[in-house]
Amino acid sequence: MSKPIKIALFFIIGFPLLIVSALLSVFLFTDANDFKPTIEEQAKVRVGLNLKIEEDLSWSLIPIGLEINKLKILDQHEAAFASADKIVASIDFWSLFDGAPKVQTLLLDGLKLELIQTSDTDNNWSNILPPKSDDESKPVEEKQTVSESTDINNALNFLVESFQLINTNIHFKSKPNEIDLSIKPLDLSLTNITLDETFPLSLSYSLSETKNQINIESTLEASLFASKDLTKFTLSKLQNNYELSAPNISAKPIKLNLASNVDIDTKAESVDISSLLISLNNLGLEGHAKIKNYSTDLSVNSEISIPSFSLKALLQSLSIALPEMQNKQALEKVSLSSTINLENKLFSLNAININLDKTSWKGDISHSMDTTASKVRLKGNKINLDDYLPPESEAKASDEKTNTDTANTEANSPLLPIETLQKLNLDIELQQDSISIKNIETNKVVVAFKAKDGKLLQTLNGNLFEGTYSSKATINVQAKEALWTSEQNIKNLNLAPIFEKLNIEALKEYGNIAGLLNLSAKTSLAGNTVNTLKTSAASNVDFYIDKGAFEGLSLNALTCKGFALINKETVDTSTWPQATPFNTLKGSASLKNEILDTRFDLITSGIHADSKGSVDISKNKVNILATLKVIGELGDNACRVNDKVKKIGIPVKCQGAFDTPPAELCKLDSSRLGDMAKDLAVDEGKRKINKEIDRALDKQLGDNKEPIKSLLNKFLK
Repeated sequence: MSKPIKIALFFIIGFPLLIVSALLSVFLFTDANDFKPTIEEQAKVRVGLNLKIEEDLSWSLIPIGLEINKLKILDQHEAAFASADKIVASIDFWSLFDGAPKVQTLLLDGLKLELIQTSDTDNNWSNILPPKSDDESKPVEEKQTVSESTDINNALNFLVESFQLINTNIHFKSKPNEIDLSIKPLDLSLTNITLDETFPLSLSYSLSETKNQINIESTLEASLFASKDLTKFTLSKLQNNYELSAPNISAKPIKLNLASNVDIDTKAESVDISSLLISLNNLGLEGHAKIKNYSTDLSVNSEISIPSFSLKALLQSLSIALPEMQNKQALEKVSLSSTINLENKLFSLNAININLDKTSWKGDISHSMDTTASKVRLKGNKINLDDYLPPESEAKASDEKTNTDTANTEANSPLLPIETLQKLNLDIELQQDSISIKNIETNKVVVAFKAKDGKLLQTLNGNLFEGTYSSKATINVQAKEALWTSEQNIKNLNLAPIFEKLNIEALKEYGNIAGLLNLSAKTSLAGNTVNTLKTSAASNVDFYIDKGAFEGLSLNALTCKGFALINKETVDTSTWPQATPFNTLKGSASLKNEILDTRFDLITSGIHADSKGSVDISKNKVNILATLKVIGELGDNACRVNDKVKKIGIPVKCQGAFDTPPAELCKLDSSRLGDMAKDLAVDEGKRKINKEIDRALDKQLGDNKEPIKSLLNKFLK
């Protein structure tokens, strides 16, 4: 055999056999456990890590690699922190010829990680590595270790082609926060890892939280791309699924799915989410976003939309019970869309479009990250709140029970978080074209709330039944003691349709009130507890009703029947109009030092009723005096009233505690009635004397009596 052939056969057959023989000699004549002390020592010296390999190390020939069994990591006090059942690392065969062996696959099986937090400052993960010395903690100038011309492939030789994490168990327990959380098993797999190419990624785990009984099952599948310089990454075809079981939240499992495509450029500091789809049972959220400068001046531009879905069905799928509503189709159509932006530290939601059944709102919301100022502008069309209320037949009044001890405690408890309100910076305005409730519709409603520098202002304006209403309330919390003021005004509010629409059974017996109501009220208070507000409250209220009448009730008819009985006659008022028009109906009330002073005045064509008195809020006492007088003809001869009687009012006195029955609270005021009778008797005596004097003067003086009569009248007074 010629020499060239021998040389060729050597390189074809002999050289590989030589390499294999050399490798076999390493595996056969070198015990892998000889490296155990070196591995443990190097972990301690280089990193300060307490690493213990409890079982044997072994070689594997196909594939070439090393297997480590039962490995533990201890903290600096030799207490167990983490462990692994097995670590298997296989070596790329051809990298051996380069003199730089490269790990090809890495398998970590049975990793157990125990994270314990015993206090806000004490935990077991802070004690894994030894504390840094003073020299080590000093900042060191950064040195460039790799030149720009270095071969990138060599620099990235540490990467593996396949990485698997299986049967992982992570336990976290925080005593101060009362958290006990476990993740097991957790499996992570990356295969065919190649830079500048796409490779698959999968992750699955089960999470359980003890206190709230929360269990989560999660799976993730995606394709991952990483550039050679590890500055660009792409997650494509991302599918992330969750199934949540939480009895405290929902009796049924909650399913949440996420699908997305994400591009990340670490050099440009940009994240591009080209597509995003999140689904929760029957709710779906679609969107996309672009994020820039995430480490310095964060910028976000995105859009989201939630297509129309049934909110009622979603809540039912979450085992959230809803009360029956008057409109069976309520909450069946809900949708939302908006842009979400963050520029120059200004977070904003623009082009907001919210739809709830037949109602829609449009507007914008913004929040400044620098000044914490928030601004809200929303405008809605028509909404009928009756659609979302229980059916009238099922509406029941609930008895209110008051715990005296609790009430007393709450009466002295702070009502407002003063320090929080002092920091508020809000500007909110909500407009609504129409709001209907209990068949009453109000239009052009504007609600505004502003808060800045410790001053809170709330306003409300709208139109209602041909009239207008407005309210203004302020709270000043610049000082420790809060100052409250409010003003309310009602102009030309037509009362008749309000009583007709409300259709209150309790009022039907007495009839309704028609007319145009005008009312003004002012109130001021100081303090931050119920008790201080009660003692400091001061208020003034005035009202009057124009072109008014008591509809369905004739006070003249009722009074006529009473006088007909006195006259021992009968009268039929069945054909009389069931209404009492009045010329005047006005009143006022003022509150100060927990005393409410009231005045009331009613004048019809035949009756004048007035009242005056006070209500002592602190003592729960009422003291009101009322008088009813006949000032005109009641409408029938049977109920004629002597002119003498017209001068006497029927006095009524209402005195007693708040809980006194009405029949006992208000009675005929006999003392005032007696005084009125005495006055009437005196007037009658004067009348008779004047009559006799007049007759005598006529007889004696004739037409010349007037000067003498005038003189006598002055004397009799």
